[in-house]
Amino acid sequence: MTVGFVVTFFDFRNDVRRVVECVAQDHEVILFCQRKDREQVQTHAPAGTEIRLIKEEGHRFSDRLTRLKYRLRRAIPASTQNFYLMEAFKIGRMQGRNKRMGQAFYDLHRLLPNRYTYDQYLDDIRPLRQTDVSGVDAFVCFSEIADDAFLSRLINDGLPVLTYVYSWDHPCKHTRFSVRSQNLVWNQGLADDLHELQNVPRSNISVVGASQFCYVHEYLTEYRQTVTDKIFDFPYVYMGCAIGIESLVADEVDVACELADVVARETPGLKLVVRPYPPLRNWSLYDRLYAHPAIVVDDDFRSKDRSVGQRALMEKFIKLDQAEGFFHLGTTLGLECCFTSTPSFMLDVRPDDGQAVNVYNFVHQYQNDKYLADAAPVNHALGWEKVGQILRRVGDPKYTELNALVQSQNNVQSFSSFAGALLAELKQLKQPTK
Repeated sequence: MTVGFVVTFFDFRNDVRRVVECVAQDHEVILFCQRKDREQVQTHAPAGTEIRLIKEEGHRFSDRLTRLKYRLRRAIPASTQNFYLMEAFKIGRMQGRNKRMGQAFYDLHRLLPNRYTYDQYLDDIRPLRQTDVSGVDAFVCFSEIADDAFLSRLINDGLPVLTYVYSWDHPCKHTRFSVRSQNLVWNQGLADDLHELQNVPRSNISVVGASQFCYVHEYLTEYRQTVTDKIFDFPYVYMGCAIGIESLVADEVDVACELADVVARETPGLKLVVRPYPPLRNWSLYDRLYAHPAIVVDDDFRSKDRSVGQRALMEKFIKLDQAEGFFHLGTTLGLECCFTSTPSFMLDVRPDDGQAVNVYNFVHQYQNDKYLADAAPVNHALGWEKVGQILRRVGDPKYTELNALVQSQNNVQSFSSFAGALLAELKQLKQPTK
């Protein structure tokens, strides 16, 4: 079989590269990417894989009009608040004219009817049909879709295609899920989210597990038993930064510094180790962490781009496993921690100040509320007083009940097993119908 992977964020998604490597061991693999991503894909492409550029998006007046219509009228998930929150976050990253335009589109979208579905949009797109798709038996896309015009061509030409829903927060914040593509998700909860929030038929959803959790499997089965030394020579609690929006990083750093003060006051025998957000490019925003006397900054995983090395990935789990507790503001690392023996706590220590982009809203995203705060209220660190209570009794077994729940909800498997499940889904694909 020849498999075409339509990729984006290829440097950041180490797990996707590992899956591609596994598939490439027994099958031909072709990577499809946009021109702007070609360099990063070439840098990280597994040996023996072919790279082809996507050339489908037109620039005719009608093409621009179709894209504008979708931007202003696109249907959104039932998790409306989460969708607009993420749109506001995107605007927060913009500057100058782009920011003003982004805000104008945001405001117009909230005023206009939002009934233009993604599949209607795919039907209205007129692909240039200049991408070489010859010899490919089936295609794999990842959310969020790398190129709408390319997916439009694949689906409307009847080519076998499936979409892997890459993250637990994608069903509640993205809009680009076709009901004519088979959609693969982590677990049954995300299958429910995709159906209930995005109106994707259950027949078009399959559970295959999380590629991100394949690293958990490697740690538990290959590395954990070989660990004999402590990474840090002192007892500690661990905090993982989650915010990649520069306008909010200062607030997250404030929370980290306040947490360090609480740790020093309530449990003076512990230190606070803080792991900055890996993809953040402006590392100077973390200067106050380095300056705080009660904080140890964990930064040895940094690399020249957004990729993280295998050793650093395994050391991440060791650091989680050896911590007394893990604190965060809403991150996948909060779920990954649940596969270790360490309790995981979501910090909720900022009030809602009425701004669209603030720490409160970041914490109270749909997936955080559903899978963390509501699922395990005892681990919901609501207010500094409760944080202090948690720290004083961080070893209480009740705090690891969330670990058992998360483990029961997710199938943790090897990369080869995940790749096998993906290939099995590809082999079962039927030509999509409208």
